[in-house]
Amino acid sequence: MDARRLAAADYRDWKGWSELSAPEPLVAEGYVLDLARAGLAPGARLLELGFGGGGFLRWAQGAGYRVAGFERDAELARRARDAGFEALA
Repeated sequence: MDARRLAAADYRDWKGWSELSAPEPLVAEGYVLDLARAGLAPGARLLELGFGGGGFLRWAQGAGYRVAGFERDAELARRARDAGFEALA
């Protein structure tokens, strides 16, 4: 396997969609503050660019936001769709 493919595989494993975990409380608090500063309340539509493992997507959906994501890695986008998210690659 060439280095580029190996790096992509490692990135996918590191970001992994196999674990559905919530962000650390301090991280989630930052999300709340950032969205409030932007004037975005639950129910707003959010697009995350480069969602990787989807931690923010999961958190935002659970907090009542309508979410979608874009990830340049098509395999991660497929995993996100398999988990029920609107995801583009």
